[in-house]
Amino acid sequence: HHLGGNRHARDRFAGHAYFDDCDQFCERWDQSSFDPDYDTLPIEFFRPFVLEVFARKAYDPSVIRAGERVPLIDPTTAMTRTGASA
Repeated sequence: HHLGGNRHARDRFAGHAYFDDCDQFCERWDQSSFDPDYDTLPIEFFRPFVLEVFARKAYDPSVIRAGERVPLIDPTTAMTRTGASA
């Protein structure tokens, strides 16, 4: 564990509806943020996404979608952001 804590402490939440989502998020993105050799994009790449988020109405129900589970990964959105083709 990167902070010397109990790496199994999270297991107490294993029955929670969003536990697997959190696990997937940590595996895909959170852990990579601690790797100094991880290949990163320049900060300017993220500028339009940040501007998009802050241009939204705060707590817009169409964005928040309370009670609705949505996938962490949307291949269509990902392709538009990376410029890749399907």
